[in-house]
Amino acid sequence: MNKKEKIESLFHETINNRFDMSFVDKFIKLKSIYTHDKRLQKECDLNIAMIYSNNGHLESALDIFLELIKERNIISPYHFEIITLYSINHLTQLGRLEGARNIFEENVHAKELTAFNFRLTMLAWFVENFNPSNAELLPFKGLFDNAKEDLGYLSKEPELKAQILEANNLQKITARNYGNVNISLRGKSTMEQIEIIKKFINTDPPLFFRELAEKLLFERESR
Repeated sequence: MNKKEKIESLFHETINNRFDMSFVDKFIKLKSIYTHDKRLQKECDLNIAMIYSNNGHLESALDIFLELIKERNIISPYHFEIITLYSINHLTQLGRLEGARNIFEENVHAKELTAFNFRLTMLAWFVENFNPSNAELLPFKGLFDNAKEDLGYLSKEPELKAQILEANNLQKITARNYGNVNISLRGKSTMEQIEIIKKFINTDPPLFFRELAEKLLFERESR
């Protein structure tokens, strides 16, 4: 296996073993083999932090996350999104809200944060923990408008604060439901899969998830 395949294989092995602490040493060993590959080094660090996090070692995980968040020019945008959210969540869990707010304000506008679900989650965190006024939320309105457009979200809520919470809740629930659809397709006949997908579409999900489901439906109906 090449180095990319090695880290991907170890990552999947870690997940399959429920982030067992023994995998910390395995990622450290992988780092020692590819000392000149900065991106691989950072990916190993991220996986080590995730292992610590999943085993309740929040401080140890946070120390790594806070170092990684400085390396946005090396790590992938997707990993940067994960690191930012975990940094905020861990600081919050440890009672360090002001530190979490600093991470939020420093990174919420970062070009690396491209996925609407990450932006909605961060904005909802800010609303839930600081109860900002509409005036305080105005600097983030453009971010929210882009996120809700990507989601395909419409609301009758008059206040921006309520819209943010509603949109975030909607995307979380719909993402979970769509994930369940994909799980329920396993082992089913094509006709059964078509009915499952149609049932989801009939719930009138936001446009982003509707289009994903319609693509699945088209693939099944084209067989």
